[in-house]
Amino acid sequence: MRRAKFSGDFRIIVMLLVLCCFSCNKDDDYPPYLGRWMTTKGIPVANGYAGVDYYLELSDNRFTESFVDYDQRQEIYYPKYVSIKGSFSVAADVITFIPEEISYSTYDANTDTHSEPYAVYTKENENIRKMMSEFILAMAGRHAQYTVTGDKLKLRVDNNWNDDFSDDGRADSYDRL
Repeated sequence: MRRAKFSGDFRIIVMLLVLCCFSCNKDDDYPPYLGRWMTTKGIPVANGYAGVDYYLELSDNRFTESFVDYDQRQEIYYPKYVSIKGSFSVAADVITFIPEEISYSTYDANTDTHSEPYAVYTKENENIRKMMSEFILAMAGRHAQYTVTGDKLKLRVDNNWNDDFSDDGRADSYDRL
């Protein structure tokens, strides 16, 4: 009986095909919530509500949320670009956000750009406890149940901290960018 000999080139090609098949399956393990997302939220203004675009970027175990704050309660009105950064963890279908830094920049609506931050507050900064007690510290450890369907991410936040995500029936729906 005669044995066929395979050349070294053929063996390399077969090995590359096998490795390619195994690496293709790793995409199935890619968490569906990772990526850049956007939603529009209504905020109260003097004559009703205005839509504000919120951006959420989730990568590895880090998040960045950013938006333009059109606070009209100030004597001198100017929009501010707000960026919140921190870490997050995931257990089953629940994401826990842990804010670590908030920064403010001036925002130019004509060019849709923002400056370098003029104020940065971190969780180590003593002023953050006084200044952001209602904003960041109230969000620390906040849980959100997530679902991803196609290019839509829905986050349902546990607003009253009782581990029940159906309290207010409202979920923020984000589109993948």
